[in-house]
Amino acid sequence: MSKKTFLAMLIFALSCGGSRISQLNEPNKPGTILGEVTVRKPAGSTIYLGIGTSLDEMSFGRCVKYTVLKESGPFRIEDVPPGTYCMSAFVDLDGNVQPNILREAYYLCQTRISVGPGEKVKNVVVKGFYNERDPSFKTSKRTAEYELLRNKARAAVEDAYRKLNAERSNLLNEVMPTLRAMVFEAEETWAIAGNEADWEHINRLLEPVAELASNAAVGVDSSTSLRGCILRAYLSELDGTVQRYAMHVPEEYDDSRAFSLVIALHTAGSDHWSGLRLVAGFSNIVIGAEEANRSFFPREMPSDFIIAAPNGYGFDGPGYRGPAEYDVMKVLEDVQSRYNIDKDRIYLTGASKGGQGTWEIGLKHPEIFAAIAPVCGATGGVRLMASEIRRVPTFVFHGAKDGVTSVNESRVMTAAVRRLGGDVRYKYFEYPDWGHFATYQIYEGGRIFDLFREQARSRPTNFLHAGG
Repeated sequence: MSKKTFLAMLIFALSCGGSRISQLNEPNKPGTILGEVTVRKPAGSTIYLGIGTSLDEMSFGRCVKYTVLKESGPFRIEDVPPGTYCMSAFVDLDGNVQPNILREAYYLCQTRISVGPGEKVKNVVVKGFYNERDPSFKTSKRTAEYELLRNKARAAVEDAYRKLNAERSNLLNEVMPTLRAMVFEAEETWAIAGNEADWEHINRLLEPVAELASNAAVGVDSSTSLRGCILRAYLSELDGTVQRYAMHVPEEYDDSRAFSLVIALHTAGSDHWSGLRLVAGFSNIVIGAEEANRSFFPREMPSDFIIAAPNGYGFDGPGYRGPAEYDVMKVLEDVQSRYNIDKDRIYLTGASKGGQGTWEIGLKHPEIFAAIAPVCGATGGVRLMASEIRRVPTFVFHGAKDGVTSVNESRVMTAAVRRLGGDVRYKYFEYPDWGHFATYQIYEGGRIFDLFREQARSRPTNFLHAGG
């Protein structure tokens, strides 16, 4: 997530008691939506409130109407063509004049408002924003706690760096990128902190740093002792930058036995933590605003999988190509070098942009993965590689009403699989009433892990279901 702009998804109560005035003799006469927005936000930030015909349409910025507010309070959207709309709101820290974030429908809700010809829809209450930031959150006590944690971590990292640099230790490149990334990301998060989820994130990053750095200073890398949701980083050979990725290492992990590994690719406009939250069924599509503002990390994670979520080198183009592909493969290499990973049980999944990346990387490196699971991903760049599906079990998910990545992307690949014949391990799941973002729900309840458990590279399960 961008640290200049934080996104806010809404869940609003729609109350239309009072007047609804319709002029049915003028069927095309525009209507009006009136109501009130309630949100805690920093001074100087801007509230955008927009309506669109669908989540998928709004993801491309195709808002029918939007309005801009400087503060919480009444709003009025005029000249609304008769129809049924979904509504989205967010807070922009920079106060940009264009509501670009309405293009990131990952943060939109599916609540609908119907506007009749000439109708005034009144008393619409917009509240319950995702990632709502309270300006009073940074109390003097909390600020002192943060500064104590950060300064302790920063001093320990600088001391370890000086010692390792003087000794030309291998740990300089093996552990210091992670420690520096933990401090930097905590500072990034503090800059916009305004809820308990932010504070949880900051504490999880900073609390172990001093001890890890002290151990590194005497030649010990204890970073692999961390459990739960953690941040790791590596030093890129492409340009010398530190590249971050998120992980979940279960409490049950120990080096005595090999664990399965899932590589989770994030959607467009998001980051490594979004990828981890999505595959765990903890994305903003699924959970409520209250929980999202209280908890940064997923509460339920599988005990038999390690999960790694690359940031894709910050590349925001389609799929995972070039530096983004390098990042995924480097994360895979880094994780395998530090943890006992079962090479027969490595899996790849992602949604939207991450779904396209799953097709691209999965079919380019089919020898690595025990199974891949692209979710509503484009296939145009990999259709000539369809024969590689013979080499890797594939689970494909798509909504028939997808307005972002056409369902035909998956249908065309499925047709190609049918033509292959023979021993092909492929299942296609199409959902007739789902749009693009609704398909993210397939990650709820650990379903993807249940599918992966059935697949091992040395013991593949035979199946073919290429239907819609």
